[in-house]
Amino acid sequence: LEVLDAPQAAEWIERVAAATSAASAEERVTLAEAYERLGAPARLNDARLTARASKIFQEVAGMPGASAEALAAAAGHAERTGDAAAAESLNRQALTVNPNVHVAHNNLAMLIIRRGGDARETVRHATAAVNLRPRQAAVRDTLAQAHAKAGEPKVAAETMRVAVRLEPDNPTWRVRLAQFCLDAGELAEAAKVVDDRRLDQPSLAPDLRRQLDGLRNQLRLGKTR
Repeated sequence: LEVLDAPQAAEWIERVAAATSAASAEERVTLAEAYERLGAPARLNDARLTARASKIFQEVAGMPGASAEALAAAAGHAERTGDAAAAESLNRQALTVNPNVHVAHNNLAMLIIRRGGDARETVRHATAAVNLRPRQAAVRDTLAQAHAKAGEPKVAAETMRVAVRLEPDNPTWRVRLAQFCLDAGELAEAAKVVDDRRLDQPSLAPDLRRQLDGLRNQLRLGKTR
């Protein structure tokens, strides 16, 4: 995966494929993930390799006795390739096999949020993910978004504060915290968050920069009224 020469990299993956057991879901998942990484736009940008990954993940999902982790990996690929319905179905299958796979809970919660589904179900899955991985900021972020969609901005802000404490240098968590504080009417804290100079960094993603600028404008207008 780190070889710079594209044909040589593809040749290595084919050698791995030939040595991979067709009966092992775990080995097939590893192979599929390798094809996906190699075919990605940031690597070789080869749709044929991505299609190979999709085919293997579909085979894995159909294997009798596939593990919850393998099903969750197939769900992640489906989500990354734009098939949200398949991703949701596969995550649900994974949780039927093993209800303690945090990534399946977390990703299922986000899929439900994006399609505007049941807010209570979203909170339930996001809470399960947090209970399984309490020190992971990303699952706290999912739970915060779930509470926000459920019309609970104060709870969302409190949850996001934990994510910020876990990863204080992550600008996404700070911008989201400011948004939830603003939604909850906690204007002083929102203003304090967006005024943090750590957010004024050249590497800030354009979408996040636009969101931050929008929050600052909203708070500025609120002060002048």
